[in-house]
Amino acid sequence: MRKPKHVSSRKPYRTCWLSIRHTWIVSLLAVIAVAPQVAAVDYSETLAAYDAGRYEESRDAAAEQVERGIWSERWPTLLIRCHLTLGEYESAMAEFDNALKRYPSSIALRWLGMDVLRRNGDEDRAAENEIRLINLLGQVTSRYVSRENLVAAGEFLESKNEDARKVLQLFYDRVLDRDPDFLPAHLATAKLALSKGDYQVAQETLQNAQKLAPASAEIDGLLARAWKTTNPEKSSAFLQAALEKNERHAPTLLQLAGRAIDSEDYAAAQDLIDRVLAVDDKHAEAYALSAVLAHLRGDYAGEKEQRERALATWKNNPHVDHVIGMWLSRKYRFREGAEYQRSALTMQPDLLPAQFQLAEDTLRLGHDKVGWQLAEEFTQADPYNVVAYNLMQLRDEMSGYRTLREGDLTLRMDAREASLFGDAALQLMREAAELFCERYEVDELGPVTAEIFRNQDDFAIRTFGLPGGAGYLGVCFGPVITMNSPSSQGPRPSNWQSVLWHEFAHAVTLRKTRNRMPRWLSEGISVYEERLRDPTWGQSMGIGYRQMIVDGGLTPISELSAAFLAPPSPMHLDFAYYQASLVVEFLVDQHGWETLRAILVDLGDGIGINDAITRQAGNVDRLNAEFMDHAKSLANQYAATLSFEPLDESIEVNKLALKETLELLESFPHHYRLLPRLAGLQMRQNDFIAAIQTLQTLRDAGLLTDEDGGTFAMLAQCYLETEQMDAYWKALRRWSDSSSNATDATLKLMQRALEESDPETATELGERYLAVNPLDPRAHRVIAWAAKERSQPTQALHSLRCLQVLDEPDKAGLMFQIAQAEFDAGLADAAKRSVLKTLEMAPRYRDAHRLLIQLVGKSKTDPTTTPEQAFKPEVASEVE
Repeated sequence: MRKPKHVSSRKPYRTCWLSIRHTWIVSLLAVIAVAPQVAAVDYSETLAAYDAGRYEESRDAAAEQVERGIWSERWPTLLIRCHLTLGEYESAMAEFDNALKRYPSSIALRWLGMDVLRRNGDEDRAAENEIRLINLLGQVTSRYVSRENLVAAGEFLESKNEDARKVLQLFYDRVLDRDPDFLPAHLATAKLALSKGDYQVAQETLQNAQKLAPASAEIDGLLARAWKTTNPEKSSAFLQAALEKNERHAPTLLQLAGRAIDSEDYAAAQDLIDRVLAVDDKHAEAYALSAVLAHLRGDYAGEKEQRERALATWKNNPHVDHVIGMWLSRKYRFREGAEYQRSALTMQPDLLPAQFQLAEDTLRLGHDKVGWQLAEEFTQADPYNVVAYNLMQLRDEMSGYRTLREGDLTLRMDAREASLFGDAALQLMREAAELFCERYEVDELGPVTAEIFRNQDDFAIRTFGLPGGAGYLGVCFGPVITMNSPSSQGPRPSNWQSVLWHEFAHAVTLRKTRNRMPRWLSEGISVYEERLRDPTWGQSMGIGYRQMIVDGGLTPISELSAAFLAPPSPMHLDFAYYQASLVVEFLVDQHGWETLRAILVDLGDGIGINDAITRQAGNVDRLNAEFMDHAKSLANQYAATLSFEPLDESIEVNKLALKETLELLESFPHHYRLLPRLAGLQMRQNDFIAAIQTLQTLRDAGLLTDEDGGTFAMLAQCYLETEQMDAYWKALRRWSDSSSNATDATLKLMQRALEESDPETATELGERYLAVNPLDPRAHRVIAWAAKERSQPTQALHSLRCLQVLDEPDKAGLMFQIAQAEFDAGLADAAKRSVLKTLEMAPRYRDAHRLLIQLVGKSKTDPTTTPEQAFKPEVASEVE
């Protein structure tokens, strides 16, 4: 993955009303009233004990009230919940049977009983109870329906995939209209929104619920889910709050276990799972996550054992395989994940989460036809799922994309952009495939598809399911690569070639390891491969990275993947990529490519990363210590002639005046922060000679920054102001050579190449510029001119046709240049058509008439005005 709100194109629940499939819902809603609350002296305290994780205390108190015969189904309901939470499934069954005798018409009790019966493995009776529940709903026509029963009815209908909007309006909203403070209705609404991917509605609903029950760990846990996509830090804070309120809260512990799995801290994940099992030693989801951990360790016998434990009490529980498969897919094991989803769907064919996960897995495996069909079927079954709706909208958008193929390589992108750089992208993919397959000894890569999106939200929807994803440039799932086009990145796009190269390296290494590699190694290899391909690609040592290393910011190798999960800042995430690439570089330098390949083979065989490193390169802790010394040595060597002594925290360098800066430099000579400030102040006072001396000190130390407005740009400006033109052009060239994104410097150098009639340099710089922004006509004009100068009409034709796509204003002049290039390339028929089009647009175009005469064979005389004479000034003036 390469990096540098819930926003939906529709409301999550449509205003149109869809038909309800069961007429008994209508009869249920014929007369709805809200039953009065039954007072209970200590019910709220008992419920608070349950919410705080004192389940045994709550169970005992509820049991006492049930034994006393208090007439309120809340007590047996709470007692059943306590038994289920504590893994006392048989006791829950006994209490359900007793309560059912007393409250046979309770919808809420029968709905809870579905869970009780299934956890006890009595699926026949669960099916019978469901039929009775449906009959009960149909019989309720004239009596009042309590709030609890109305919410339970809505939850039951949700489970049967009934219309989500009607469930929301006719059940949960109806209760809240009568009693805005009824917490279960708020929670049911939030859970419904979460299931549809509508995180904004979930957030708003849960914020209201939190006001009613500020001590609820359940609400905090749901808020953590609602904010995870758009605000990970806020989500983590809610998880911490939930744990503080109830350290035994299983959903929170399992969320934390999932995050530990994401960060590849599998020991921590198992500890959290064990805490859940300490409360309920039959917890199906906890065992499902244990099965995931066993799989990730390569312990497939253990995976099978943990799955069997998860299914011990309910052998056809589809959620077990769905959870296992979902987490395997999160770890890029899409094939294995898809198999688990198929298994879940054999147990429950209408399990919507499994259906959608299978559709996503299939798409990420590159099986587009089947994947889109599955996604469409899911959308028809669940029309209110925001993620699925967005995905289907994207499919319609992508139907207009152009597809380019060469062997097993497929490129899919916007048709207009494909005309501009589609061929170059496919050629780069071919080059990457040949190089990486040879380097990593991959005999058969298989099909690889790259999809380039002109819209950031389209990229995010294809990649993450929702709009957003700002900061990510590309993602690789193995056989499928998704990435942003330069047109989606604003005025300063990143180098699209380096992004595609990075992601293709993922495709090969993921294939080599069968998607079994830690994130840090995968990213580290890809960034390292960028630097090998072009030193200006990838990441390199700079002031920020140097300081992080010197200040102890290196992450142990065994924990490196965690550095990608929740970095404190974008800078920390960038540094995680850089450190990972340094580790890979260190491995290759110290142990050779064969060792890195052997580690990848071990990973593919299911061996954990630390064991694989130990097997092939020695003890991982020793390797980590050696790497730390190596990285610190690199950091200390960087700009070694400068001072990095800490300044007083009260000093605001960017506010210092010239005199203050000079005085501080007497105490801190050659300070890395003070010298750039001094140069900037000297330039403000037009003392460019002094600024040059200051900036040359930074240059000689190797500390020139390549961003626009950085010290490279400052030095070039100083040379220009002092009319030191040779030095100016050298500074621009060094700037352009040092950064693949130095587009301003590259443009100026292109102009100079034109002025000096240097087509070789113009071509080099033009291609460098197009690697960043292929949608800018200026570079295409330069390359077209240079190709004409070098007698390369085919290359000129490509650039000229790109200018057609970019709506070049002088259409007649452009068409004539195309005709001339076709003529030079020996394409006489095409040249005739083009020159006639030229004359249609400009009937008095003399050069076009002369070319037409040549084409019809009436004259062999060259035009008196050559195309390059007409063309070159236009290019030069546009670059200016």
